[in-house]
Amino acid sequence: MKENCSSIEGLKDCIRSCTAMIRNTVRMCRNDRAGHIIERCIEEIRANYYKDYSLTEMAEKYYFNPSYFSTLFKKYTGVHFTDYLINLRVERAKQLLQETNEKIYQIANKVGGI
Repeated sequence: MKENCSSIEGLKDCIRSCTAMIRNTVRMCRNDRAGHIIERCIEEIRANYYKDYSLTEMAEKYYFNPSYFSTLFKKYTGVHFTDYLINLRVERAKQLLQETNEKIYQIANKVGGI
C-alpha cells in the first residue's frame, strides 16, 4: 500500500483499502471452498450415480442451503444438479446397451432409472 497514512484522511483511506483487500481474500477463499465441495459432490455422484440422490440431501450433507447449493452446482458445472445426474445415468445406460446383452429394464435398474 502506497497510501499516506500519516493524516486522518490518509489513515481512513488505508483502512478502506485494507478492508477491501480482506473482503476480496475472504470471497476468494469461499469460492475455493465451494468449488472444492462441488468437486467432492461430483466425485460422489459419478461413483454412485445409480443411487437415489436429491439436491436437498446432497446440500444438507455438505451443510449448504439447497437453493444456494443449486446455484453453486450450476455455476461450477454449467448444468443443474438433476440434469447432471440424469445425463450421467443416460450416458452409462447407452454404454451398457452397447457393451452388454442385458435387457433395457435391467439396465434401467442398474443406472437408477427405476
